[in-house]
Amino acid sequence: MGIILSIFLTGIYCAQSGNWGNVSVGKDSEDRWEATLENTRISVRYGFRMKEYAEGMITDFIIKDFPDENVAGNTMDAAAHRGELINAVIVKDSPEVKTVRLEWDPTPTKKFKGPAVSEVSISPESPYIKIDYLSYCFPHVCDIGSPGGIRGKVTDASTGGTYVIYGAEEWQKARAKITDPELRNHPNEHHRVTDDLYPLYPKPLIDRGWGETPMSYKGWYIMGVYNEKNGRGYGRILPVAAVPYIKLLWNKGFELFPFWRTKPEPHTEYLFVVEKGPDEIISFGKSLVDMQVSNAR
Repeated sequence: MGIILSIFLTGIYCAQSGNWGNVSVGKDSEDRWEATLENTRISVRYGFRMKEYAEGMITDFIIKDFPDENVAGNTMDAAAHRGELINAVIVKDSPEVKTVRLEWDPTPTKKFKGPAVSEVSISPESPYIKIDYLSYCFPHVCDIGSPGGIRGKVTDASTGGTYVIYGAEEWQKARAKITDPELRNHPNEHHRVTDDLYPLYPKPLIDRGWGETPMSYKGWYIMGVYNEKNGRGYGRILPVAAVPYIKLLWNKGFELFPFWRTKPEPHTEYLFVVEKGPDEIISFGKSLVDMQVSNAR
């Protein structure tokens, strides 16, 4: 399997390919780092997007059968206080998997130390990427996507999709039994328990100290958001032990706080797309968990 080197207007572009896909890293036309992972089903690009600060994140998450829809939407696999990509390297290119190592600088405030480092992998014929979060600038992950191609103002829930989270109904029943007035009447909405099935930002879906959650499937959360009209959307699986605090963002995605108020440790998540609605989010999420659990043995 060869290595193709091409000179772009800025920097060196390095691409490695196989018969099922390719992975590439290099500089864009503005001399900023980017990385692309692609197989027969999806194409995922990490690059530059300007918000309050310049940030590196997933800018394109394309289901190839629907090339005009960008599931990445406004923000995907972004992180607070994590700035631009400062390096991208291909670390594996095999018949089984292709992996890039990404490094980010902290935002210009330099409030937190860096770099943040992730390794992102893609496999043949798979509608998902595997993300190994190795180090952080700040323990935070944010997705505000476009399920099924829905676009609109970031905070407008009416232009979002529909949530589905494994075990959410049982967790709703369990939360209804929580009577602690400190949680029920917490002055900060970010920490206030509610009885909503899917409480939207700023209210949290879970919080440490509320008890065990029925949302755990073999130690993992399975969550997604989809377009009711066409069934397309995306989801994540993430280890319960690693993510003690979750918020739902305007029917468009998730805000996760890995190892909140504890020392951050490396952990793995999967980000995937679906075409057949809520049942596929749960069934495919379960298959990813089963694979991860089996590989960990």
